[in-house]
Amino acid sequence: MAKHIRLNIADIYITPLDKEKNKTDCELELLRQIFGREVVLSHDCSGKPTINIEGKYISISHSNDWLAIAISNQPIGIDIEQLHERLQRVKHMFLNSSELEQLQPLTLRKLAICWSAKEAIYKIANDIAGALGENIQLDIKQIKCGSNEFSAIIKNKCYSLEIVDVNDIYEVILAWEY
Repeated sequence: MAKHIRLNIADIYITPLDKEKNKTDCELELLRQIFGREVVLSHDCSGKPTINIEGKYISISHSNDWLAIAISNQPIGIDIEQLHERLQRVKHMFLNSSELEQLQPLTLRKLAICWSAKEAIYKIANDIAGALGENIQLDIKQIKCGSNEFSAIIKNKCYSLEIVDVNDIYEVILAWEY
């Protein structure tokens, strides 16, 4: 059974992927466990996942061998990211020079948090976030001080983000508009 984390804004379920199944089958199996019945999983025209349960929003993320699903009564975005050296190589793709300077000293954990934060926001605001999240302004001071909650702004829209504790290898971020 998946690890279940209940937050004020959403329920989060995190589980290892079954290597014998494809990702969609793993998603459907987890949704069946969550709701106790078959759930129809589809995607809207922008690629966002939807389920056939009235008033419920869903967000899905994968990282290597892990699956994370968030369920809420309002639009949310989730991202799970492994702390991996690859983030050092691509940091200039998702962080501008000011963000990189403010994040010093730079750690893999900070990079994973920023990557996941922008990914999670992109999942609910892809129309205004920019292709690589360049329009997303993270509150770097909150991230740097080690807070589990922080905020971001895109074109005068405000988003809350929460770091969900999973383990020392992965970061999970949940985002929602407020």
